[in-house]
Amino acid sequence: MNKTQASFYQANGPTHATFYLVNQVLDHLQPHQRVLELGCGGGEALWQILQHRGDVQVAGIEREAELAKLARSRLPEGVITTADIRQWASFSHRGSYDHVLCNPPFWPVGKGRLPVDPLRAASRFELHGGVEDFIQAAVHMLRVGGWLHMIHLETREEEVIHALGQHGLTIHQIRHQEGGGRRGVLWVLLRACKEAEIAG
Repeated sequence: MNKTQASFYQANGPTHATFYLVNQVLDHLQPHQRVLELGCGGGEALWQILQHRGDVQVAGIEREAELAKLARSRLPEGVITTADIRQWASFSHRGSYDHVLCNPPFWPVGKGRLPVDPLRAASRFELHGGVEDFIQAAVHMLRVGGWLHMIHLETREEEVIHALGQHGLTIHQIRHQEGGGRRGVLWVLLRACKEAEIAG
């Protein structure tokens, strides 16, 4: 990622999706809990959480090295790992997080034109992992009794619900939200619990 791309990222965050996702997590946080974001970008969501709850521990996983570096600079008290979320089986601290949050790319590859900017492309399209990959990583990292918080397009709600069930997570909350001023766009916010250890 070059300086122009980094400047674009910093100038265009946080998104409305980040705002809604952070608020959902904050509603359910308890003191001293551990929070992990999959695909944490420059650390905006985790930074927002710490502004409200300085008594929790935060960590993030980010594939883009320069974004991970930015997140580390914003979150000196956090642990930011540069990794592809599809490599979840190799991640340390398995089963140790109380909350995992994620805002995956909304669009499958081939559904629309890819932006020329690689950072925009990766943030919007499933170039490096989709719904199943994010959910598998979350299951791997959550403790029993821990919570996954996810936001996605309402048009893909059925797919997300199916994937959560396939990977043994129990949905406790589904909420629909208008897409931050984008006419006709609806998001779905889901909260699901890992109620038992899952093989594999």
